Amino acid sequence: ANYSGVDLPSSFAFGFVATDSHGAVSAVAASVEVTCRATQCTPGNYFDTNARACSSCPAGMFAPGTAVRSSCDNCAVGTFTASEGSESCGTCAFGQIALTQGMIDCDLCPSGATCEDASSMVVNPGMWLRDPDSLDIYECPLGRVACPGGNATDDRCATGYAGVLCAVCQPGYIQTVEGCTDCSSLKAPYATIVVMAMGASIALIISYLVLTN
Repeated sequence: ANYSGVDLPSSFAFGFVATDSHGAVSAVAASVEVTCRATQCTPGNYFDTNARACSSCPAGMFAPGTAVRSSCDNCAVGTFTASEGSESCGTCAFGQIALTQGMIDCDLCPSGATCEDASSMVVNPGMWLRDPDSLDIYECPLGRVACPGGNATDDRCATGYAGVLCAVCQPGYIQTVEGCTDCSSLKAPYATIVVMAMGASIALIISYLVLTN
């Protein structure tokens, strides 16, 4: 039998049946004790079970010291390595970040954010992060009332705001002079005036289109 890895049996048994020239059948059983020595790999290498040999860790991963191992470790957040066969990972320079594990290079802290160290990024108030996994940051047209900023994993829009650049109101909210306001908090006359104003605006637009055509 063939075994891969370090979990090998310490012993196993086998048997076979033999028949002599006179047709007599006899069974033979045996057991074998196995002593195995796992392969140790040098720093920056791991044991590749397919190649049955030690191989270099990929970029973004490392392996410290000489040891028996079947895989390498990812560089931690805030660190990186661009080389294969690395024994350790380097720390990003000041003003650079590595926000995920297994980075092969560091990114510059983007404009519109504050990076106190290589493992964190905080979006500044009034700015909008396109996606939690991206570094694309844009200025919000409605300012910090719609885009409070914060950690990259936090909600990108303030309560009541939604969409690209937090420029529209969430369902159940309406745009007022104070910003996106919960409809349930508005008094009926105010809501009626808003609806009437919207209706008047639509009527004026229709009239304009009819007259110009």
